[in-house]
Amino acid sequence: MDRSPTILLVADEPMLVVDMLCELEARGFAVVPMKPDEQRTWPQSHPCEAAILDLHGPDLTTQGIALSLRRRAIPIVALGGSTAAQSARLGDAVTCLAKPLDYDRLADLLMDLIDKSPGNAPDTGVGSHDHGPEDGQRHMSTQ
Repeated sequence: MDRSPTILLVADEPMLVVDMLCELEARGFAVVPMKPDEQRTWPQSHPCEAAILDLHGPDLTTQGIALSLRRRAIPIVALGGSTAAQSARLGDAVTCLAKPLDYDRLADLLMDLIDKSPGNAPDTGVGSHDHGPEDGQRHMSTQ
């Protein structure tokens, strides 16, 4: 990639936002923070290659954001202890990571999802970013 991948960070905890901004920018990402209730300003003003959603239990706002991301085939990483049923409501392919985060692992996961997303990999389909579960991570598919 010729430029830093842009990551949309949807979270309402200020300390988490600051921590993730510092950690992800140090790893070469451009991060666009957004509070869940600011969804009306996105996606027109914030194009991105992947998104991170901090979950406290998906509500209608989070589900709307996830649906908009999935329509554009943007990979989503959901943070928190969400259940399979909650994750399934967020879209057809959501990768979940438990907290506390390993930022090196998160950065690797984001790059893998971006590299394999339909917009970046010419010969792959929507389901092509399936990969095996790792410690503390689940990949959900509701097809």
